[in-house]
Amino acid sequence: TNNVLGVEIVTMDGQVVRLGGKHMDSGGYDLLGIVVGSEGLLGVVTEVTVRILRKPQTARGALVGLFKAQVPYFYTPVYEGGECSKGTYVNGETPQQQLEPVIPWIAAERKPRKWYLIGNDYVWGRNTNAAAKGYIQKTGAQIVGDEYLPFTVDNFDASLARIRESGADAVLVSLVGGASVGFNKAYASFGLADKALRLGTLIEENTLAGIGLANARNLYSSAGYFANITTPAATAFAAAYARRFGPQAPALNGLAQSTYEGFLMLEAIAKKAGALTVTKMDAACEGASYSGPRGSVMMKARHVEQDVYVADVHDKGFRVVKTFARVGSGQTCKA
Repeated sequence: TNNVLGVEIVTMDGQVVRLGGKHMDSGGYDLLGIVVGSEGLLGVVTEVTVRILRKPQTARGALVGLFKAQVPYFYTPVYEGGECSKGTYVNGETPQQQLEPVIPWIAAERKPRKWYLIGNDYVWGRNTNAAAKGYIQKTGAQIVGDEYLPFTVDNFDASLARIRESGADAVLVSLVGGASVGFNKAYASFGLADKALRLGTLIEENTLAGIGLANARNLYSSAGYFANITTPAATAFAAAYARRFGPQAPALNGLAQSTYEGFLMLEAIAKKAGALTVTKMDAACEGASYSGPRGSVMMKARHVEQDVYVADVHDKGFRVVKTFARVGSGQTCKA
């Protein structure tokens, strides 16, 4: 009954009774709880006042609230941007990093004129597509569709029909995990792979394995890491991973590898701060840097400036076709 603040009921003898109000936990007997628990046996409920709670968008937000800037918190996956809490340090790519340099490059290379945007209906999907709109419009292309799907969706026929009917020649895929796999497989089955290129910012090696190489023709991914990056640091990291975990180890991918980047940044900030307290690490984090598998990484406004890679898909998986050096996060958190 915690979210029911008050009720109005008509009792069996016709009296109108109001219980509770607009605030929680009135004093005295819990008559409101008795009425709610009776499920209509004590009278007819004619009005209910309820407390509506906003659904938390991410586990990150819950942890930030739990830590309360008392524990240094490093968040490393791709994310939607906007996290400026004290004591929180973000290595993850933002939509600005993954799209601002990439969409103009695709415009020059492939010359799409009509983009269709499709994402999961939550903060990352919506923020990613919102950022993309501005970059697309600057290229002179049109946005012919903008659609959001629940995580539970498993049939994409209606969406694919809309994409086909829109005449889109480029699709931004801001779907997550199983939704991305199911959509991209169905996309190829619909015969759209040769009609419109796809760009995803959360399609890494595991997702590509689910999609299947045969279904990934004309697909691009933008990320801070791919397992086949050939820089010396990335090659050494992949070799060390293979030696430690053997040939049956899970495939290296951007989401998993980002945790390693988090430890590198923790070390860089802690050494600069000379301590592991949030106060000293916040003061020292600006400009903290390291060189790792992703390249040269520097923290600015508690986010990172890092290289961004664009890969297409060939017969052995991802192939990096373009590198953008030292791309800023687009975030403006104050120190």
